[in-house]
Amino acid sequence: MTDLGRIAAKYYIHTASIEIFNKELKPVMSKADILGMLSISTEFDQVQLQENKVKELKDLMDEIIRCEVKGGTETSEGKVNILLQGYISKAHIEDFALVSDMAYVTQNGDRIIWGLFEIGLSRKWATVCSVLYSMSKAYVLYNLQRWADELSVAELASVSTAELGKFL
Repeated sequence: MTDLGRIAAKYYIHTASIEIFNKELKPVMSKADILGMLSISTEFDQVQLQENKVKELKDLMDEIIRCEVKGGTETSEGKVNILLQGYISKAHIEDFALVSDMAYVTQNGDRIIWGLFEIGLSRKWATVCSVLYSMSKAYVLYNLQRWADELSVAELASVSTAELGKFL
């Protein structure tokens, strides 16, 4: 049993993705680097690029995306990257198929980011852990604003952990 095996099992990360992360994960990485690495993981192999969705992806890229997208709107990896950044930026997407893809990508992305965070911790890589932690906080804040925006910070602090878990 190794740390990588334990983390992969805990976060349901494919072994092929762990091999990718083992090769690509470095002690110092930017958000763009992490998003690029995350986008090539095998968990997203079923996300396909459809030609009729490229225009909306290009619009998202022009309006919202801040980090470099390797492959742009021409690859499935680029689509995954754009959808992850769109979710973090609270982008509004019109096309139902892209909304569905975004839900799939963000659900898996959040889980994998936490797995990568634990890998960084096990290797004692503070810089990459800081970036991964800030990315995971974006998912938590998004869900809190989406499901508990009407509550004040004091009210959030007083809710039970079960209620808070429902919001997240």
